[in-house]
Amino acid sequence: MTLKPRGLFVKKQEAPLQQIAELPIREGLLNYFDDLPIGINTVDILGNFTYVNKRFLEVSGYSKEEVIGKNGLKIGLFPPDSLKRLAKRMRARLSGKPSQYLELQFKCKDGRLIWVELEARLLKNHGFPIGFQITSRDITYRKQAEEMLADEANRWRMLMQQSRDGIVIIDEDGKVHEANQRFAEMLGYSPDEVSQLYLWDWDTQYTREQLLEMVRTVSEAGDHFETYHRRKDGTTIDVEISSNGAMFAGHKLIFCVCRDISERKKADEAIKRVNKQLMESSNHDIMTGLPNRRLLYEHFDIALASAQRNKKILATISLDLDKFKAINDAFGHDVGDKLLVAAADRMTSILRKTDTVARMGGDEFVVLLWDLDHKSTTVKVAQKILEGFRQPFSVDGHTLNNTVSVGVAIYPENGSNIEELLKSSDKSLYRVKESGRNNYQLSASS
Repeated sequence: MTLKPRGLFVKKQEAPLQQIAELPIREGLLNYFDDLPIGINTVDILGNFTYVNKRFLEVSGYSKEEVIGKNGLKIGLFPPDSLKRLAKRMRARLSGKPSQYLELQFKCKDGRLIWVELEARLLKNHGFPIGFQITSRDITYRKQAEEMLADEANRWRMLMQQSRDGIVIIDEDGKVHEANQRFAEMLGYSPDEVSQLYLWDWDTQYTREQLLEMVRTVSEAGDHFETYHRRKDGTTIDVEISSNGAMFAGHKLIFCVCRDISERKKADEAIKRVNKQLMESSNHDIMTGLPNRRLLYEHFDIALASAQRNKKILATISLDLDKFKAINDAFGHDVGDKLLVAAADRMTSILRKTDTVARMGGDEFVVLLWDLDHKSTTVKVAQKILEGFRQPFSVDGHTLNNTVSVGVAIYPENGSNIEELLKSSDKSLYRVKESGRNNYQLSASS
Protein backbone atom coordinates (compact mmCIF):
# COMPACT_ATOMS: atom_id res chain seq x y z
CA MET A 1 0.00 0.00 0.00
CA THR A 2 1.32 3.53 -0.82
CA LEU A 3 0.64 7.12 0.19
CA LYS A 4 0.60 9.85 -2.44
CA PRO A 5 0.63 13.67 -1.83
CA ARG A 6 -2.72 15.45 -1.65
CA GLY A 7 -3.99 18.73 -0.21
CA LEU A 8 -1.78 19.79 2.67
CA PHE A 9 0.13 16.56 3.12
CA VAL A 10 -1.38 13.57 1.25
CA LYS A 11 -3.52 12.89 -1.73
CA LYS A 12 -5.05 9.55 -0.75
CA GLN A 13 -4.93 7.45 2.38
CA GLU A 14 -5.04 3.70 2.22
CA ALA A 15 -3.48 2.93 5.66
CA PRO A 16 -5.87 1.67 8.40
CA LEU A 17 -6.81 4.54 10.73
CA GLN A 18 -5.95 2.50 13.78
CA GLN A 19 -2.29 2.61 12.66
CA ILE A 20 -2.28 6.37 13.18
CA ALA A 21 -2.79 5.91 16.91
CA GLU A 22 0.22 3.59 17.02
CA LEU A 23 2.73 6.49 16.83
CA PRO A 24 6.22 5.60 18.02
CA ILE A 25 5.89 7.56 21.24
CA ARG A 26 6.16 5.53 24.35
CA GLU A 27 4.51 6.54 27.57
CA GLY A 28 7.88 6.71 29.30
CA LEU A 29 8.94 9.55 27.05
CA LEU A 30 5.92 11.81 27.63
CA ASN A 31 7.15 13.22 30.93
CA TYR A 32 10.56 13.84 29.39
CA PHE A 33 9.02 15.72 26.46
CA ASP A 34 6.90 17.81 28.81
CA ASP A 35 9.99 19.04 30.63
CA LEU A 36 11.79 20.18 27.49
CA PRO A 37 12.06 23.98 26.86
CA ILE A 38 11.00 23.54 23.23
CA GLY A 39 7.58 22.75 21.79
CA ILE A 40 7.03 19.17 20.59
CA ASN A 41 3.94 17.89 18.85
CA THR A 42 2.98 15.08 16.51
CA VAL A 43 0.42 15.13 13.73
CA ASP A 44 -0.95 12.33 11.64
CA ILE A 45 -0.57 12.19 7.90
CA LEU A 46 -3.71 14.34 7.50
CA GLY A 47 -2.39 17.07 9.82
CA ASN A 48 -4.45 16.18 12.91
CA PHE A 49 -2.71 16.67 16.25
CA THR A 50 -1.98 13.46 18.12
CA TYR A 51 0.34 14.79 20.83
CA VAL A 52 1.48 18.18 22.23
CA ASN A 53 3.84 18.87 25.14
CA LYS A 54 3.50 21.54 27.81
CA ARG A 55 5.83 24.03 26.11
CA PHE A 56 3.75 23.92 22.93
CA LEU A 57 0.61 24.69 24.93
CA GLU A 58 2.34 27.50 26.87
CA VAL A 59 3.52 29.21 23.70
CA SER A 60 0.32 28.73 21.68
CA GLY A 61 -2.09 29.55 24.51
CA TYR A 62 -4.32 26.57 23.69
CA SER A 63 -5.37 23.77 26.00
CA LYS A 64 -4.70 20.13 25.13
CA GLU A 65 -8.44 19.55 24.57
CA GLU A 66 -8.55 22.38 22.03
CA VAL A 67 -5.76 20.83 19.99
CA ILE A 68 -5.66 17.03 20.21
CA GLY A 69 -7.57 15.45 17.35
CA LYS A 70 -7.99 18.81 15.65
CA ASN A 71 -6.51 19.76 12.30
CA GLY A 72 -4.01 22.58 12.19
CA LEU A 73 -5.81 24.06 9.17
CA LYS A 74 -9.09 24.40 11.05
CA ILE A 75 -7.47 25.83 14.16
CA GLY A 76 -5.66 28.41 12.04
CA LEU A 77 -2.25 28.08 13.64
CA PHE A 78 -0.38 29.52 10.66
CA PRO A 79 -0.90 32.57 8.41
CA PRO A 80 -1.35 31.67 4.72
CA ASP A 81 2.24 32.30 3.72
CA SER A 82 3.65 30.30 6.62
CA LEU A 83 1.14 27.48 5.98
CA LYS A 84 2.18 27.31 2.36
CA ARG A 85 5.86 27.04 3.27
CA LEU A 86 5.19 24.40 5.94
CA ALA A 87 3.13 22.25 3.56
CA LYS A 88 5.89 22.46 0.96
CA ARG A 89 8.47 21.34 3.50
CA MET A 90 6.35 18.38 4.64
CA ARG A 91 5.75 17.22 1.10
CA ALA A 92 9.51 17.37 0.62
CA ARG A 93 9.94 15.13 3.67
CA LEU A 94 7.39 12.67 2.28
CA SER A 95 9.40 12.50 -0.94
CA GLY A 96 12.50 11.52 1.02
CA LYS A 97 14.34 14.82 1.28
CA PRO A 98 16.33 15.38 4.52
CA SER A 99 14.93 17.34 7.47
CA GLN A 100 15.70 21.06 7.62
CA TYR A 101 14.88 23.85 9.99
CA LEU A 102 12.25 26.32 8.88
CA GLU A 103 11.52 29.78 10.26
CA LEU A 104 7.92 30.97 9.97
CA GLN A 105 5.17 32.79 11.79
CA PHE A 106 2.81 31.03 14.19
CA LYS A 107 -0.60 32.36 15.28
CA CYS A 108 -1.35 32.04 19.01
CA LYS A 109 -4.86 31.64 20.42
CA ASP A 110 -5.02 35.33 21.37
CA GLY A 111 -4.22 36.34 17.79
CA ARG A 112 -0.59 37.23 18.38
CA LEU A 113 1.87 36.30 15.66
CA ILE A 114 5.18 34.94 16.89
CA TRP A 115 8.19 33.58 15.07
CA VAL A 116 9.08 29.91 15.51
CA GLU A 117 11.84 27.67 14.24
CA LEU A 118 10.40 24.29 13.19
CA GLU A 119 11.86 20.95 12.26
CA ALA A 120 9.53 18.23 10.93
CA ARG A 121 10.65 14.61 11.18
CA LEU A 122 8.74 11.98 9.23
CA LEU A 123 7.23 9.22 11.39
CA LYS A 124 6.85 5.73 9.94
CA ASN A 125 5.22 2.53 11.13
CA HIS A 126 6.41 -0.64 9.45
CA GLY A 127 7.85 1.48 6.67
CA PHE A 128 4.69 3.47 6.07
CA PRO A 129 4.57 7.27 6.64
CA ILE A 130 1.99 7.89 9.35
CA GLY A 131 2.71 11.45 10.47
CA PHE A 132 5.26 13.98 11.62
CA GLN A 133 7.05 14.83 14.82
CA ILE A 134 7.51 18.61 14.91
CA THR A 135 9.84 20.48 17.23
CA SER A 136 9.29 24.22 17.59
CA ARG A 137 11.33 26.92 19.28
CA ASP A 138 10.05 30.43 19.95
CA ILE A 139 12.53 32.74 18.21
CA THR A 140 10.44 35.91 18.36
CA TYR A 141 13.02 37.84 20.40
CA ARG A 142 15.79 36.77 18.09
CA LYS A 143 13.80 37.82 15.00
CA GLN A 144 12.97 41.13 16.62
CA ALA A 145 16.66 41.65 17.39
CA GLU A 146 17.54 40.73 13.80
CA GLU A 147 14.93 43.16 12.52
CA MET A 148 16.29 45.86 14.79
CA LEU A 149 19.79 45.15 13.54
CA ALA A 150 18.54 45.14 9.97
CA ASP A 151 16.75 48.44 10.58
CA GLU A 152 19.88 49.81 12.19
CA ALA A 153 21.95 48.65 9.23
CA ASN A 154 19.47 50.17 6.81
CA ARG A 155 19.49 53.44 8.72
CA TRP A 156 23.28 53.38 8.76
CA ARG A 157 23.45 52.76 5.02
CA MET A 158 20.88 55.47 4.38
CA LEU A 159 22.80 57.96 6.51
CA MET A 160 26.06 56.83 4.97
CA GLN A 161 24.85 57.23 1.40
CA GLN A 162 23.09 60.54 2.06
CA SER A 163 26.02 62.05 3.92
CA ARG A 164 27.58 65.13 2.35
CA ASP A 165 30.94 63.89 3.63
CA GLY A 166 32.88 61.01 2.22
CA ILE A 167 32.74 57.92 4.44
CA VAL A 168 35.12 55.01 4.00
CA ILE A 169 35.61 51.93 6.18
CA ILE A 170 39.06 50.34 5.95
CA ASP A 171 39.99 46.87 7.14
CA GLU A 172 43.17 45.99 9.02
CA ASP A 173 44.97 45.28 5.73
CA GLY A 174 44.34 48.83 4.50
CA LYS A 175 41.71 47.76 1.95
CA VAL A 176 38.38 49.48 1.46
CA HIS A 177 35.71 47.49 3.28
CA GLU A 178 32.88 49.86 2.39
CA ALA A 179 32.57 53.42 1.06
CA ASN A 180 29.73 55.76 0.22
CA GLN A 181 29.00 57.48 -3.09
CA ARG A 182 30.37 60.81 -1.85
CA PHE A 183 33.78 59.32 -1.08
CA ALA A 184 33.93 57.84 -4.57
CA GLU A 185 33.02 61.21 -6.08
CA MET A 186 35.67 62.98 -4.01
CA LEU A 187 38.36 60.73 -5.45
CA GLY A 188 36.90 60.63 -8.96
CA TYR A 189 36.28 56.86 -8.94
CA SER A 190 33.16 54.79 -9.44
CA PRO A 191 31.87 52.93 -6.33
CA ASP A 192 33.06 49.62 -7.82
CA GLU A 193 36.54 51.06 -8.42
CA VAL A 194 36.74 52.47 -4.89
CA SER A 195 35.89 49.07 -3.39
CA GLN A 196 39.12 47.70 -4.90
CA LEU A 197 41.39 50.43 -3.54
CA TYR A 198 43.85 50.39 -0.67
CA LEU A 199 44.63 53.27 1.67
CA TRP A 200 47.92 54.04 -0.07
CA ASP A 201 46.17 54.42 -3.42
CA TRP A 202 44.93 57.87 -2.35
CA ASP A 203 47.12 58.82 0.63
CA THR A 204 50.59 59.43 -0.79
CA GLN A 205 52.03 61.34 2.16
CA TYR A 206 53.16 58.15 3.83
CA THR A 207 54.60 54.80 2.83
CA ARG A 208 52.50 51.64 2.82
CA GLU A 209 54.23 50.46 6.00
CA GLN A 210 53.57 53.77 7.78
CA LEU A 211 49.89 53.69 6.82
CA LEU A 212 49.48 50.10 8.03
CA GLU A 213 51.08 51.11 11.33
CA MET A 214 48.57 53.96 11.62
CA VAL A 215 45.73 51.51 11.00
CA ARG A 216 47.13 49.23 13.68
CA THR A 217 47.43 51.97 16.30
CA VAL A 218 44.21 53.93 15.77
CA SER A 219 41.88 53.37 18.71
CA GLU A 220 38.21 53.80 19.56
CA ALA A 221 39.07 57.29 20.81
CA GLY A 222 40.03 58.02 17.23
CA ASP A 223 41.88 60.92 15.69
CA HIS A 224 41.12 64.17 13.90
CA PHE A 225 43.52 65.73 11.43
CA GLU A 226 43.94 67.43 8.06
CA THR A 227 45.74 65.90 5.10
CA TYR A 228 45.32 65.64 1.35
CA HIS A 229 44.11 62.86 -0.95
CA ARG A 230 45.18 62.04 -4.48
CA ARG A 231 42.33 61.72 -6.96
CA LYS A 232 42.13 59.28 -9.86
CA ASP A 233 43.27 62.01 -12.30
CA GLY A 234 46.37 62.76 -10.20
CA THR A 235 45.15 66.02 -8.71
CA THR A 236 44.98 66.46 -4.95
CA ILE A 237 42.30 67.74 -2.60
CA ASP A 238 42.61 68.97 0.97
CA VAL A 239 40.60 66.85 3.40
CA GLU A 240 39.69 66.87 7.07
CA ILE A 241 39.59 63.36 8.59
CA SER A 242 37.85 61.99 11.66
CA SER A 243 38.77 58.34 12.23
CA ASN A 244 37.88 55.68 14.80
CA GLY A 245 38.86 52.04 15.18
CA ALA A 246 36.50 49.27 16.29
CA MET A 247 36.40 45.49 16.40
CA PHE A 248 33.73 43.63 14.41
CA ALA A 249 33.50 39.85 14.37
CA GLY A 250 37.09 39.65 15.60
CA HIS A 251 38.44 41.98 12.93
CA LYS A 252 39.51 45.59 13.24
CA LEU A 253 37.79 48.18 11.03
CA ILE A 254 38.68 51.86 10.71
CA PHE A 255 35.79 54.29 10.17
CA CYS A 256 36.85 57.49 8.42
CA VAL A 257 34.69 60.53 7.75
CA CYS A 258 36.39 62.64 5.08
CA ARG A 259 35.40 66.23 4.37
CA ASP A 260 36.68 68.02 1.28
CA ILE A 261 38.07 71.31 2.61
CA SER A 262 39.77 72.46 -0.60
CA GLU A 263 37.46 75.46 -0.96
CA ARG A 264 37.87 76.31 2.71
CA LYS A 265 41.65 76.13 2.34
CA LYS A 266 41.50 78.46 -0.66
CA ALA A 267 39.31 80.84 1.30
CA ASP A 268 41.73 80.68 4.26
CA GLU A 269 44.64 81.50 1.96
CA ALA A 270 42.68 84.37 0.44
CA ILE A 271 41.89 85.69 3.92
CA LYS A 272 45.56 85.43 4.88
CA ARG A 273 46.54 87.38 1.78
CA VAL A 274 43.94 90.04 2.52
CA ASN A 275 45.04 90.24 6.15
CA LYS A 276 48.64 90.52 5.03
CA GLN A 277 47.70 93.28 2.63
CA LEU A 278 45.73 95.02 5.37
CA MET A 279 48.66 94.68 7.73
CA GLU A 280 51.00 96.02 5.09
CA SER A 281 48.63 98.84 4.26
CA SER A 282 48.50 99.78 7.95
CA ASN A 283 52.30 99.88 8.03
CA HIS A 284 53.07 100.99 4.47
CA ASP A 285 52.24 103.84 2.19
CA ILE A 286 49.70 102.60 -0.37
CA MET A 287 51.11 104.62 -3.29
CA THR A 288 54.84 104.01 -2.96
CA GLY A 289 54.92 100.85 -0.82
CA LEU A 290 57.35 102.53 1.56
CA PRO A 291 56.97 102.24 5.34
CA ASN A 292 54.61 104.83 6.79
CA ARG A 293 54.99 106.88 9.98
CA ARG A 294 53.80 103.99 12.16
CA LEU A 295 56.36 101.53 10.84
CA LEU A 296 59.09 104.20 10.92
CA TYR A 297 58.47 104.63 14.65
CA GLU A 298 58.68 100.87 15.19
CA HIS A 299 61.98 100.72 13.29
CA PHE A 300 63.29 103.65 15.31
CA ASP A 301 62.64 101.78 18.60
CA ILE A 302 64.69 98.85 17.27
CA ALA A 303 67.43 101.15 15.97
CA LEU A 304 67.58 103.08 19.27
CA ALA A 305 67.94 99.87 21.30
CA SER A 306 70.72 98.74 18.97
CA ALA A 307 72.50 102.10 19.16
CA GLN A 308 72.40 102.11 22.95
CA ARG A 309 73.54 98.51 23.17
CA ASN A 310 76.38 98.82 20.64
CA LYS A 311 77.40 102.42 21.36
CA LYS A 312 76.48 103.50 17.84
CA ILE A 313 74.86 106.61 16.46
CA LEU A 314 71.74 106.95 14.34
CA ALA A 315 70.27 109.79 12.28
CA THR A 316 67.02 110.97 10.75
CA ILE A 317 67.04 112.68 7.37
CA SER A 318 63.99 114.75 6.39
CA LEU A 319 63.68 115.55 2.70
CA ASP A 320 61.19 117.16 0.29
CA LEU A 321 61.02 117.18 -3.48
CA ASP A 322 61.82 120.70 -4.68
CA LYS A 323 59.02 122.48 -6.56
CA PHE A 324 56.78 119.43 -6.50
CA LYS A 325 53.63 121.57 -6.55
CA ALA A 326 54.74 123.03 -9.87
CA ILE A 327 54.89 119.50 -11.34
CA ASN A 328 51.30 118.80 -10.23
CA ASP A 329 50.11 122.12 -11.64
CA ALA A 330 51.89 121.68 -14.96
CA PHE A 331 51.34 117.98 -15.69
CA GLY A 332 48.53 116.87 -13.35
CA HIS A 333 48.36 114.78 -10.23
CA ASP A 334 48.76 111.50 -12.11
CA VAL A 335 52.22 112.50 -13.26
CA GLY A 336 52.94 113.88 -9.78
CA ASP A 337 52.01 110.55 -8.17
CA LYS A 338 54.21 108.63 -10.59
CA LEU A 339 57.08 111.01 -9.79
CA LEU A 340 56.67 110.21 -6.08
CA VAL A 341 56.87 106.47 -6.84
CA ALA A 342 59.99 107.00 -8.96
CA ALA A 343 61.55 109.13 -6.21
CA ALA A 344 60.85 106.42 -3.65
CA ASP A 345 62.47 103.80 -5.88
CA ARG A 346 65.53 105.99 -6.38
CA MET A 347 65.99 106.57 -2.67
CA THR A 348 65.71 102.87 -1.91
CA SER A 349 68.35 102.09 -4.53
CA ILE A 350 70.74 104.67 -3.07
CA LEU A 351 70.55 103.60 0.57
CA ARG A 352 71.55 100.44 2.42
CA LYS A 353 68.97 97.66 2.83
CA THR A 354 69.21 98.11 6.59
CA ASP A 355 68.17 101.78 6.35
CA THR A 356 64.52 102.77 6.40
CA VAL A 357 62.93 105.11 3.85
CA ALA A 358 59.44 106.24 4.90
CA ARG A 359 56.88 108.48 3.24
CA MET A 360 55.28 110.85 5.73
CA GLY A 361 52.73 112.32 3.32
CA GLY A 362 52.67 114.51 0.19
CA ASP A 363 56.26 114.87 -1.05
CA GLU A 364 57.76 114.50 2.43
CA PHE A 365 60.10 111.58 3.12
CA VAL A 366 62.21 110.51 6.09
CA VAL A 367 65.32 108.33 6.07
CA LEU A 368 66.39 106.50 9.23
CA LEU A 369 70.10 105.66 9.29
CA TRP A 370 71.24 103.36 12.08
CA ASP A 371 74.26 101.48 13.38
CA LEU A 372 76.60 104.30 12.24
CA ASP A 373 80.15 104.55 13.55
CA HIS A 374 80.83 108.19 12.62
CA LYS A 375 78.83 111.38 12.31
CA SER A 376 80.53 112.01 8.96
CA THR A 377 78.64 109.05 7.48
CA THR A 378 75.41 111.06 7.61
CA VAL A 379 77.00 113.80 5.53
CA LYS A 380 78.10 111.29 2.90
CA VAL A 381 74.60 109.81 2.74
CA ALA A 382 73.01 113.26 2.38
CA GLN A 383 75.40 114.13 -0.42
CA LYS A 384 74.69 110.80 -2.12
CA ILE A 385 70.93 111.50 -2.02
CA LEU A 386 71.44 114.98 -3.49
CA GLU A 387 73.60 113.58 -6.27
CA GLY A 388 71.06 110.85 -7.04
CA PHE A 389 68.25 113.36 -7.43
CA ARG A 390 70.24 115.57 -9.80
CA GLN A 391 69.62 112.93 -12.45
CA PRO A 392 66.34 113.70 -14.32
CA PHE A 393 63.21 111.52 -14.05
CA SER A 394 61.31 110.24 -17.09
CA VAL A 395 57.57 110.08 -16.35
CA ASP A 396 54.93 109.49 -19.06
CA GLY A 397 57.19 110.97 -21.73
CA HIS A 398 58.14 113.98 -19.61
CA THR A 399 61.69 114.68 -18.49
CA LEU A 400 61.46 116.06 -14.97
CA ASN A 401 64.37 117.68 -13.17
CA ASN A 402 63.52 117.47 -9.52
CA THR A 403 66.09 118.04 -6.84
CA VAL A 404 65.60 117.57 -3.09
CA SER A 405 66.20 119.56 0.05
CA VAL A 406 67.66 117.59 2.97
CA GLY A 407 67.81 118.17 6.74
CA VAL A 408 69.82 115.89 9.06
CA ALA A 409 69.50 115.24 12.82
CA ILE A 410 71.77 112.92 14.82
CA TYR A 411 71.13 110.86 17.93
CA PRO A 412 71.94 111.63 20.68
CA GLU A 413 73.18 115.15 19.83
CA ASN A 414 69.88 116.48 18.43
CA GLY A 415 67.36 114.40 20.40
CA SER A 416 66.80 111.32 22.50
CA ASN A 417 63.60 110.10 20.79
CA ILE A 418 62.01 110.02 17.34
CA GLU A 419 59.85 113.12 17.86
CA GLU A 420 62.80 115.25 18.92
CA LEU A 421 64.98 114.03 16.07
CA LEU A 422 62.28 114.60 13.43
CA LYS A 423 61.58 118.07 14.78
CA SER A 424 65.28 118.85 14.55
CA SER A 425 65.78 117.43 11.03
CA ASP A 426 62.62 119.24 9.82
CA LYS A 427 64.03 122.56 11.05
CA SER A 428 67.25 121.93 9.14
CA LEU A 429 65.17 121.05 6.02
CA TYR A 430 63.23 124.34 6.20
CA ARG A 431 66.48 126.30 6.49
CA VAL A 432 67.70 124.61 3.29
CA LYS A 433 64.48 125.55 1.49
CA GLU A 434 64.80 129.15 2.67
CA SER A 435 68.37 129.32 1.43
CA GLY A 436 67.62 128.13 -2.12
CA ARG A 437 66.89 124.34 -1.98
CA ASN A 438 68.93 121.44 -3.52
CA ASN A 439 71.22 121.16 -0.53
CA TYR A 440 71.54 119.62 2.93
CA GLN A 441 72.08 120.97 6.43
CA LEU A 442 73.01 119.29 9.70
CA SER A 443 71.11 120.25 12.81
CA ALA A 444 73.00 122.26 15.36
CA SER A 445 73.94 120.46 18.57
CA SER A 446 71.42 121.13 21.35
